[in-house]
Amino acid sequence: MAKTKSDPSRRVGIYCRISDDRDGSEAGVERQETLCREFVKTKKWSLVQVYTDNDISASKGKVRPAHKQLLEDLTSGYINTIVVWQIDRLYRRPIELESLLELMKTHPNIHVVATAGHDLRLDTSDGQTMARVLVALAKRETDMLSQRITAKHLELAKAGLPHGGARSFGYDKGHMTINKEEAKIIKKMVKLFLATKSSSAVVRWLHEENIKTAQGNLWSRKTVTDIMSNPRIAGFRSHHGVLTKAAWPAIISQDEWEEVKTILSDPNRKTMESTARKWLMVGIVYCGNCGHRMTAMTRGRKLDSTGSYACRKDPALLMSGCGSVRMFSKWIDDFVTESALYRLKSDKSFLKGLTKNKNSKENKEQSDLLKQMNITNLKLGEIQDWWLQEVYSKSEYERARKILVAKQETIQRQLERIEASKPAGIMLGALDLDKAWEERNLAEKQALLKLVIEKVLIHKSLSPGRNTFDSRRIEILWRE
Repeated sequence: MAKTKSDPSRRVGIYCRISDDRDGSEAGVERQETLCREFVKTKKWSLVQVYTDNDISASKGKVRPAHKQLLEDLTSGYINTIVVWQIDRLYRRPIELESLLELMKTHPNIHVVATAGHDLRLDTSDGQTMARVLVALAKRETDMLSQRITAKHLELAKAGLPHGGARSFGYDKGHMTINKEEAKIIKKMVKLFLATKSSSAVVRWLHEENIKTAQGNLWSRKTVTDIMSNPRIAGFRSHHGVLTKAAWPAIISQDEWEEVKTILSDPNRKTMESTARKWLMVGIVYCGNCGHRMTAMTRGRKLDSTGSYACRKDPALLMSGCGSVRMFSKWIDDFVTESALYRLKSDKSFLKGLTKNKNSKENKEQSDLLKQMNITNLKLGEIQDWWLQEVYSKSEYERARKILVAKQETIQRQLERIEASKPAGIMLGALDLDKAWEERNLAEKQALLKLVIEKVLIHKSLSPGRNTFDSRRIEILWRE
């Protein structure tokens, strides 16, 4: 019998995926890889790389990092052959199949092989038709599963029963029995919060007592507010915002829970955004020791006398700076402002470059940002629909929403910068810059500084213990 000749022109990428790896053993993907390796070996092809997405469903639209890299490597020519155990490991949604078929139009050398089940020739019309039929059937199966899951969750909600998931702090595994020690902690958390109205105070107390979350992690303000605002601890079950009486016992009273919710939803609660608007250098000043962005802090009400920019190390506020650099805000604000105005007065070429073609560039940038904001808003609505239809779990929805909300905030800040920089542009043409500066509001002043300055670094004191101004500690990185 003739031996199979080696074909080094076939540069293979093995792709393995399993939707649900509950124990984290990766047994499913390991079996797939073994079978695919044996297949490649019998073909005497050249194995280049193994791509693995473990515990990631292909049907829910999740980002699959290895799958994304696989397609990029196919496009670049790093590999030209995909070997999978079964074809549904590669795609289960029509849009994914069509993306691959489009790629094959421009890269005809791409070859896709399944070691079990259907071995489709995606480079032929019949093979593509069969693939579309199979992926449509897989999508239908997924939709039907989703409908069954949705009905099951509704049934559980009406009965006031838990829907599973990781163990919740305050309850034992199974979610039905109170964990007495953790329940005591929740009661103290709520009592402290109602007294202080500060989630940061609660986090600091938890850290001082060396108390961890149910998963053994450190607490943050978000995890604290998530626990205290969860209707579970008041003996209620929530399903799409509708509360029903739960089958498990409550840890705190309904009145306490509603009081917590009222405080947390108060629009007048202090936020990072409201703080940033009171400080000239927020977003510009950084620690010269560790590189972290410095934040504003004050002891008392008078910002001029007690306000500082500090590199803070505070787990309660998710601040991971070095905690060793701090300087009065007035010293920094005055020095940087004076330096920026001096540069604008003395460097005519720099000033001319700032004003030249500024309006047309800003108008285009503003238009692009508004388009991005519209797309982001549509995506937020889309993931909410997926969550309501049980395509996304709560944790998946929250992760996706967090990313999109952060993008929203970034775009909004950029839009605000453009709006604020329009009056700043007028100021740049003023004959008396000092007077024009005083006439501008805080947002406009910040916009001008950001046009001129990349960032400001604050270094450690050269004379520890001496609370005096030292300009050598302030390093301004100018924009060119």
